[in-house]
Amino acid sequence: MDLTSADFDGDGDVDLVAGVYNLYEYRKGRLYFFENDGKGNFSLRRYPSTK
Repeated sequence: MDLTSADFDGDGDVDLVAGVYNLYEYRKGRLYFFENDGKGNFSLRRYPSTK
């Protein structure tokens, strides 16, 4: 699992993205985008991996 933080949606607050992978079935990897609402509350958005 990898985690990084940045203002991914351009709204001025720090968001988080976590990448989770499966060594045996790499196509089942996932990206989790935690969107910050500007008050320190995060909403989870899940996307399938492109690889």
